[in-house]
Amino acid sequence: MIGTVLRDLAFTAGSGAVFAYYGWAVARGLVARGWSVVGGEITQLEIEESRGRFGRYYTPCISYEYRLNGVAYSGWRLVFGDASFTSDASARKRAASLQVGNQVKVYYNPREPGQSVLEPGVGFWTLVPTLLGGVAFVILAIATLHEVRSS
Repeated sequence: MIGTVLRDLAFTAGSGAVFAYYGWAVARGLVARGWSVVGGEITQLEIEESRGRFGRYYTPCISYEYRLNGVAYSGWRLVFGDASFTSDASARKRAASLQVGNQVKVYYNPREPGQSVLEPGVGFWTLVPTLLGGVAFVILAIATLHEVRSS
């Protein structure tokens, strides 16, 4: 009985953590849609390869610069959430418009101009784990409460 409850609590906490992590990215991405916009320039682009639980992932890693009121800022965030791909070719295709020297729109937080992103909003692969994590969290929390009350 205690083992079952602990297992259920662990799964509930895990799904809650997924929901919180991706939910935060969704919230920030949506808020960034209302940020101010300024022109910037890509200063660095690399495709980073990493190994994960389900294989290799390729992520366009960028740096860019922008100026506001004579002050230079730099940023690195392409999107809020996940920007990884399962193939090198897909990552390179995505990065085609992000070549060094290219001019880009930079969305920056007017209250904290050092916070910026190139693509505000929410991508599909950020929204999916948010929704799945949230649904799993609710179902597991209800099941765990039912298990505890039944004992």
